[in-house]
Parts: sequence; C-alpha cells; structure tokens
Amino acid sequence: MNSQGWWEFAKESFQAEQWQLAEGALRRLLELHPANPEMLDLLSHTLLMQGRYGEAESVLILALQQETNNFWTPHKLGDALRGQHRLPEAAEAYEQSLNWGSSSPLTPRNLLQVLDQLDVSKAIDKLDHWHGQTEFYQWKEPQPWQTGACDAALLSAGPELANWLINHGCDHPEIRQMAIREAAANLNIEITFSLAEDTLKERLGKLLQLPQLMVPG
Repeated sequence: MNSQGWWEFAKESFQAEQWQLAEGALRRLLELHPANPEMLDLLSHTLLMQGRYGEAESVLILALQQETNNFWTPHKLGDALRGQHRLPEAAEAYEQSLNWGSSSPLTPRNLLQVLDQLDVSKAIDKLDHWHGQTEFYQWKEPQPWQTGACDAALLSAGPELANWLINHGCDHPEIRQMAIREAAANLNIEITFSLAEDTLKERLGKLLQLPQLMVPG
C-alpha cells in the first residue's frame, strides 16, 4: 500500500475510533515519511486514547523537537503527563499550549482541573489573571477560558471554582445550582436566597415565615 492508501486507512480508523488500527497505519506512514510532526501528533492521540501515556509523552516530545507550532501538541503532552499523575509538569504543558494560541476551551479546562488538584488557590489565581486580561468581560458570548472554566467547575470536587464564577457574573444554570446547594448545605440563607430563582425564592420566603418550634423547658 502506498502513502495515500495508508493515510486514507488512518483517517477511516480515526473516524471509527479504531485506535490500534490508526496507530499501525500512522507508524507505517512515519516509516515512509519520518520526522513528520503532524503525524507524530496524530500518533500520540491514538496512544492517549489507549491509555498509553508514557508512550504518548515520548512521541509528543519528538514532535516538539521537530519544532511544531501546533498548540495541540503541548496540550496533548499535558494530557499524557496528567495521565501519569505528573501534575506540575502537566500544568506547564497546558500553559505552553495557551501561549501558543490555543483557542480550545479544553486547554483552560484541563489546566484549571490540574491546578485545582494541586492547590485550588492556584486555580483561582489563574481565573483572576484571565479575568484581568479580558477587555470586554461578559457571559453571553463566552471566551474559551470562560467555557473551560465552567466545565472545570462542574467537574470539580469543591465549590471554589463555581463560587468564583457566580461572583463574577456567570449565569450558567448548573453552576448556579452548585452554588445554591453549597450555600444551603452551609445554612447560608442570605446567599441561597440571592442565587435562587423566583420559584425557589417564594418557597424559601414561606419557609422563613414559619413560626419557630417551641421546645419544652
């Protein structure tokens, strides 16, 4: 099979998510066309999808050594390092992807998830940084970092990211519900009431008007 045939087979395998077949086709193409950073990047994807993070890291390093400028390459390196629980290195790789112009919300999402695991204050600092760099700050047409931040907050084990987003104007309904649940769990009626929709506000208002139970002395 010639190069075109292998390439068509690789594309078909990708579309069918047949990662082992795609891997084999790409390895054959790299034998025919070595030192191709685009093919190395695609090969790394097949390895990531198979959970072979160490092999993916090695392939991505080769791609970076070929002076690729594709922001997906350091992003995927972050995924490979994260899969090996090397979180500080993963954060650096995601930062590199952003510095290379990543336009995908997946990059800020993954970076925030890693920072959240390391130290949630670092994730909050990163949100503050992005907020400060945004000239026209709004949520109707969110920028990639805003979309990524929402996704990270929904996946976070803690409420800190969701609370930051709500405090900075985010009106995402699921994040609002997270903040309400957290406030209610902590018996913070003022915050719960301020975040609640009209129907819930009415119910809370009625609840707060109930007479207190008298406890016999």
